[in-house]
Amino acid sequence: MHRTKTSKQSLQTCVTYGEEEPNHKAWKIAKKRKHILWKFLNKELSADVLKKYKIEVELIKKCSYYIEFLPRNLAFGEQYYPMLQTTMFQYIDPHNFERMKKVGASQAKIELILLDNYLEELQKGRETLVGMVQSFDTMSFLSKWEVAGQHLSQLNDLMYKLSSMLVPNQLHIKHRFVPEILANKIPFIRLMLIAKSPVLFDRKESVAYKDKVQLKWYSHKQQHQHQQQEKYEVFFKSHDATQEGTFSVTTNSIEICSLVQNSLYDFSVRYAVSYTLVYEAWHDTITLHTKATNGEAQLSGFSNQHVQPPTHQTK
Repeated sequence: MHRTKTSKQSLQTCVTYGEEEPNHKAWKIAKKRKHILWKFLNKELSADVLKKYKIEVELIKKCSYYIEFLPRNLAFGEQYYPMLQTTMFQYIDPHNFERMKKVGASQAKIELILLDNYLEELQKGRETLVGMVQSFDTMSFLSKWEVAGQHLSQLNDLMYKLSSMLVPNQLHIKHRFVPEILANKIPFIRLMLIAKSPVLFDRKESVAYKDKVQLKWYSHKQQHQHQQQEKYEVFFKSHDATQEGTFSVTTNSIEICSLVQNSLYDFSVRYAVSYTLVYEAWHDTITLHTKATNGEAQLSGFSNQHVQPPTHQTK
């Protein structure tokens, strides 16, 4: 009887091929799943997207928050009668409106805290997902695929929550702010919590001279199509506390004269205080140094401070 001999080398080849085939399939599956994660990390939650979120969060933390009345049948940003805000104050209950302002302030503070938390979770979540994708152990990656999928879903939810909080929100009304006897005389409205872009000094155009300064400022594009002319308040104070004062203007620049030569002054700018203001925690501040003698304008330095500027003038 003839027997076919199988060489030791051939046997080893068969065994190796049998082991490699399932590993090859696992590698292809892992490659496909990693592609899904990389696509998310390079598009939906790329480093640039995360940077953009960070800039938007930092900007909105510097905003001023107001209550705005809006007819229920209009979406935010649509044109409506500009007199509505003024008209409403004739009907609302002042006491309850003040309580609503406190609700609005609390809501704004909570949302700002949540925005910071969401941004931090997104940053950490992205780092975790990158670590999973960069794993060279195929089987280890596949064994954690369910966890990766849950992680991906959580990051999508966080992105949605963060994005939704970057737009105006409706206030949760706890009190009737219009007396019942007057309710039929006005249209049905809703209260919105809106954020006005911060007012920022133009560092290049704000300069000091011998005994005066020229200040210019700007704000990011306003969200309101019906935006009325803005009013601003400019505050100044000398470092030796011998001069301070307040100016109200409707333009985006001012010239302040009769300053002491060779002196440091702090200047702050903000929107003029409104009855509908509910919360603001930041004002832009710039420090300028007046010239000792006639010469070119000079900007000696600047800083942003979370302080309440002076509201009176020392004579």
